[in-house]
Formats: sequence, structure tokens, C-alpha cells
Amino acid sequence: LALDTVVQFHGYCADVRPLLAAADVFILSSVTEGLAITLLEAMAAGLPVVATDVGGNREVVSGDTGMLVPPRDPQALANAVYGILSDGARHAGYAVAARARAVECFSVDAMVAAYQALYLELLNRGDHPDTDGRRGAPARHPIAEARDAPPTTSAPSVGVTAERP
Repeated sequence: LALDTVVQFHGYCADVRPLLAAADVFILSSVTEGLAITLLEAMAAGLPVVATDVGGNREVVSGDTGMLVPPRDPQALANAVYGILSDGARHAGYAVAARARAVECFSVDAMVAAYQALYLELLNRGDHPDTDGRRGAPARHPIAEARDAPPTTSAPSVGVTAERP
């Protein structure tokens, strides 16, 4: 294929950040995929992406962060890459949106906030078993009540925070 003049095959690389920083676009041509961490890393690095429409890629790549193409369609993949690289405004828009989406939806802070909201929702539902094993009592979990109560000197306040130390 004579790709060696335009494509570099690095093999294993412990730190991909310098490679991502040197790239113009990130391409993921998987036939099957779960939730591709490489896709999230590329987007967090501010790269527009072209990925095949398989597995969790649709959840990650939105219309403003890059393009999804059918799997096993090299012409569609090439057209999408060319479309991004030949249009500076589109490239820049995808790059900014990709970074924003990675941070807002898939960062550690976003995951912590989502788990915190889920745990607090479950605590406040009131359908957990009480000490006798019955369902439906008490109406609020004691941890949620302690979290919402004003701090006192006799009992420490209990809470969950998304802040990192």
C-alpha cells in the first residue's frame, strides 16, 4: 500500500499523549467495539474523530464531535476523513466539541457526579428494607437525613462530595 510515507505504525506505546497531540484526526475502524477508551482519549485530546458505527461508538460520537460511518466500508471511512481534513472550520468545530463532550460526559468528575446523583436518588426513594427486613420503611435513609441536617457538635455531618482532595 506504500503507506509508510503518510502513516506511522508505532506498535505498543505507554504514553499516547504525544502521538495524539501530533495527529490531525482520530480514526477508529473497528468491526466490533464496546466502549472504546481510545476514542475517549482522542476526544479528550481535542481530536475530531471518524469511527465506525458499532458498539458504544454511537454513544460517544455525536454529530458535532466527528463522524460515524458503516463498518467494513473503506470508501465511507476515507470520505469522512477527507471531509474533515479538507474543511478547516469543520475540523476546528469537531475538535472543540470532541474535547468538551469527553470532559462533560466521560471524565472522572462526570462519572463521580453521576454516581453521586444515583446513590442519593436511591437513598431518598424509601423502598429499602428496614431493620426487620420489611420494605417501604423508613421514608428516608438515615444517611440522607444526616446529610441534610444542620451540623451539630454532638454528631458529625455525613455527606458525599464530587470534589477531589
